[in-house]
Amino acid sequence: MGADGMLWGSDAIDDGYWQTMVFMGQWMARIGGGTEDVQRNIVGERVLGLPREPSNDRTTPFRELPH
Repeated sequence: MGADGMLWGSDAIDDGYWQTMVFMGQWMARIGGGTEDVQRNIVGERVLGLPREPSNDRTTPFRELPH
């Protein structure tokens, strides 16, 4: 970002549009990052009839999982 990262509003290049997009974009990538994998698992299991991914902790209650 350099010195442009300190500017905001009308003082910034493009009225701070790119700073807003960089800030907001980091959250979009984190929130949406795993949804594609979840959807692929759902399609594979329910539509294609593929087996579930192996999981060692399916029968273990959440409170007993190691942290």
